[in-house]
Amino acid sequence: MKPIDWTEGVAVGCKDFVEKVKEMLGSRACGRRVHEVGKSGMYALKEPVSAYNDVFEGKMFTL
Repeated sequence: MKPIDWTEGVAVGCKDFVEKVKEMLGSRACGRRVHEVGKSGMYALKEPVSAYNDVFEGKMFTL
């Protein structure tokens, strides 16, 4: 597993653990999905990639 999976996930671990964290977060987990990380049997709860793209679309420019 790449280290980035540990830092970008809201929760990382076995599937049961990640799903339990999602359940405990309730409405705060809205839009987040459980993804399998590689073929290691580990799972991560992550935000959708487009979460911030919608806000900043077309507003970025070169400094």
